[in-house]
Amino acid sequence: MYTGEAVVLGGGVAELMKRAAGRSRPKVDSLAVHSFHAGKGFSNDDFGSFPSAETTIAFAAATASSRYVSREWPHASYIVTPAAYTLATLAGLSRLYKNEHWASDVVTGAVLGTAAAVEFDRWN
Repeated sequence: MYTGEAVVLGGGVAELMKRAAGRSRPKVDSLAVHSFHAGKGFSNDDFGSFPSAETTIAFAAATASSRYVSREWPHASYIVTPAAYTLATLAGLSRLYKNEHWASDVVTGAVLGTAAAVEFDRWN
């Protein structure tokens, strides 16, 4: 349940931010790393790069599951935590590889997802 809450919060915030920021994707213009057009992401997905929602969701799930497992089954956290964060990192790297996001999009998504999961965990 905590993982679902973190994913919904992080994913929702990321989607709103990416639409409002209107940052162009690298596949649109590989030299336009600073190309932001406020609100343009609402009408055109080519301008919905910042932050990476996929990475946000992956890190929200990794953080929430890791915190839960470390609290409920501490001995299993030695396996679950590295596995969860490895998978989340691979999700972010795949977005870079596919030329869908800039590195700063992925890093911001990771921070946003982690923060969403930590906040929900503290709130619960």
